[in-house]
Amino acid sequence: MQWSYGTSFSGGPPGWDEPLQSDRPGFTVSPNTVGRGVVQLEAGYAYFLDHNDGHTSNEHDFPDTLWRIGMFAEWFEWRIEYNYSIIDDSFRGQNGPMHHITSGSLDLLVGMKICLTPQEGILPSMGIIPQMAVPTGSPSLTDGEVLPGLIWAYEWEIKKWTIECLTSLNRSRDDEDQSSHSLLRQ
Repeated sequence: MQWSYGTSFSGGPPGWDEPLQSDRPGFTVSPNTVGRGVVQLEAGYAYFLDHNDGHTSNEHDFPDTLWRIGMFAEWFEWRIEYNYSIIDDSFRGQNGPMHHITSGSLDLLVGMKICLTPQEGILPSMGIIPQMAVPTGSPSLTDGEVLPGLIWAYEWEIKKWTIECLTSLNRSRDDEDQSSHSLLRQ
């Protein structure tokens, strides 16, 4: 696809001589795909610290793995994301300091990315990612049901700068085990 007034088509995956465009799990997502016939593995480690009113939570997430598999066309890719988490909670209880560790696999995230348009003048390059969390995680960390979501990724390249944005709508479960919907714009 391209913008209606566009005169040239560019976009899709980067060429072999261009820098790799990653979607680092948990961070901003590029609207571009990896390209047909390309398999890209991305992994990392994330650490979160939350200290609030006598309660401290340390979370370690790894390998934070995202497989991106380009199939069918340059504008399409399958996505599979796996993560393992260790959550260490410390707080003061009635009998003194309390310490609780929860660890295990998180629910598998599966989806696809469809590259919609390349950048054309002031109009951004865009892609969408329909996805769902599948209840495959450890008993203490799974949401226990399929949770669908949709990400709309868009970006502008201006000289040597890139402005990356995303809007996502995801179904999730809260601490009281109730379903909810969330909209996020970055």
